[in-house]
Amino acid sequence: MAKPTPDSVNKSLQQLIRGYQRDYAGRARASVGLESIERLIVKAKKLLKKARQLKGDRGRELHESVRKQLKLFVTERDAIAEAKFEAPELTKARGHSRLASYIAGRYRRNFAGRDRRTVDVTLLDELIADLVVLEDELRVLLEAEKKLEITSALNDVGAQLEMMRSERIAIEGAQESLSPEELGNRAGAQANQLMDAVRIHMAGHPRLSVDPVRARALIDGLERHATFLEAHPDVGNNAANAAVIRERLVVLEPELSKLDEAHAAGSFRERAGQLGAAANNIFALYKEHFAGQDRRTRNLRLAFDLCERLFDVERQMTALDERYDDDMNRGNLSVVRQRLSTYETESVAIAKARSEAQGGGNKGGDPLAGMITIDS
Repeated sequence: MAKPTPDSVNKSLQQLIRGYQRDYAGRARASVGLESIERLIVKAKKLLKKARQLKGDRGRELHESVRKQLKLFVTERDAIAEAKFEAPELTKARGHSRLASYIAGRYRRNFAGRDRRTVDVTLLDELIADLVVLEDELRVLLEAEKKLEITSALNDVGAQLEMMRSERIAIEGAQESLSPEELGNRAGAQANQLMDAVRIHMAGHPRLSVDPVRARALIDGLERHATFLEAHPDVGNNAANAAVIRERLVVLEPELSKLDEAHAAGSFRERAGQLGAAANNIFALYKEHFAGQDRRTRNLRLAFDLCERLFDVERQMTALDERYDDDMNRGNLSVVRQRLSTYETESVAIAKARSEAQGGGNKGGDPLAGMITIDS
């Protein structure tokens, strides 16, 4: 038998890592088998014995690298076994907790610190409705499987619901006595928020990565505000604001039929591929503008926008995963969920750092603005 060398051990180690990445990276643990990783563990143990024979600094480094890789394989093997054999109610409850955390992030981005006189309760109603569904489903899961983890998830969702319902009451109270001019200002502000959402979710994106239901809701909202402003043309800036909205609607309304046509003609594989590409674009923007940089100088608005768009991509990927059994989309979805959790946490850290520094940042403009080309 040939004596092991640093190069031969390193080559074997890289082969083990590639095998793991090919069979397991980015895939849901409950959906993968144990046979392949058991073979990786056997090979890693044999390689560790060879690495012990190496001398010098490089030999010690390779021995430590192999040891860590073996530990990772064993940890992952145990986690896969646990995921495959745990109660399905627990798996579903974890998914509900994850979605609840995303909903909490959307609430922070769209309502925290906003003027209650101008915010649109339509989105808040959507968040509340999503939480009601989660609460009902968690109650059913708890009846089937009395687990502390499910109870905790149910309590968290209940607390979120109570907070958002209280906020809705406070918003209604702030808006019930608005003057005609303030009502016009509210309609204008809410239209601006919808146009911002169009920029994030529609503008410049391939049609198969745009959710037609979300697009229709955004355009219907703009139509509603335009109609209100046109009904009171002599108040404040209503007439001018209505004209701006109508100008945008001339471009946006035909896009709905184009979206429907694209989704009707596109295959599952094409749509999954476009959503994966959309996620990669977001990852690249995050890496360019946030990774390893001083939080006090970062563009908080861009961080929020990336979270909003990635949440939308996650929802669409989830819908595909529930309909099709496909490893590529499921792997992409796992990565998207990991990144979304990271970006949510990072956006909060950026907001805190900027607040503590009393300003700063927001430099370099908004790179998403260059993506506004509806007909591309």
